[in-house]
Amino acid sequence: MVKKKLVQASNGNFLCHFWRDGEEYYRQKSPIFLKEFNNVCFSVYPQPPHCPYLYRDLTKPLPFEGESFDHVNSYHIFEHLSLKEGHAHTAELFRVMKPGGILRISVPDLESIAREYLEYLGKSLENPVPENLQRYKWCVYELIDQATRTYSGGMMLEDIQKGDFDKEHLLDRYSDVFDPFLNNRSGQERQEGEMSRKSFFQRLRTLTPEKIKRRLRWNEYKVRRERKDREIAGDPRKTKESVRWMHDRLSLRLMVESQGFVDVKRMDFDRSDIPDWQNYNLDSSNYQEKAIDPSVYIECRKPS
Repeated sequence: MVKKKLVQASNGNFLCHFWRDGEEYYRQKSPIFLKEFNNVCFSVYPQPPHCPYLYRDLTKPLPFEGESFDHVNSYHIFEHLSLKEGHAHTAELFRVMKPGGILRISVPDLESIAREYLEYLGKSLENPVPENLQRYKWCVYELIDQATRTYSGGMMLEDIQKGDFDKEHLLDRYSDVFDPFLNNRSGQERQEGEMSRKSFFQRLRTLTPEKIKRRLRWNEYKVRRERKDREIAGDPRKTKESVRWMHDRLSLRLMVESQGFVDVKRMDFDRSDIPDWQNYNLDSSNYQEKAIDPSVYIECRKPS
């Protein structure tokens, strides 16, 4: 179990936030969620030293006591779990939430993806102009590439790097997700404790026992990280990058209800029953009045 003291939000609640990855999401939203939430990053890698959030493989039980949190936000986690794993993780969320607590889930929306695929399939058959064919290809990518890719980023990232995409379509489908590539916004720099480029004797004079311990912990972490990298060998299925299941509003409702949650509601990116959500706005873009990553959003409640 997690031994360190849980973070309490400014309104007095104990909130938990789960996410897996996303450079642009972290850059926009980490100033809020690192301050107000207890944070768990879905990762199979070892815990980095001095990291302000917890690394955890969410196919395993959560390291929290029962009824630890008033409310939980799960951002794009469940698509990276198999259906069986998703049910098990939902049961864990139920366990760690307080009675009456609200669970918010966002995932890519299979319903809207399927509708868009059928729309551009029909348009491409009737009028196979480059614009329709380009959008049709990306609809197929969204359905298939994310689940079947054998290398990180898959064909989606390859085409973006080659400039083989319709920018308007990508902005409509993915909003800010590809901003680091499309608008040249710099990503969040992750500090890894690298020592500044000073002479050996300059560094030696500034060393303290605590700094030596920190450096030793960091070197130990790098060894464990390299060992894990060799084990994974860039396989998106092992890193949990690959999509394992696609959800819609019905599948999410059936999943959470099967684990005991009630009062399931469909929400939008800017609407939530979690108290003071307008102060967090974790699903809203910082640059425009739309979702940071268009999704299907549901909320449900643990019975009081």
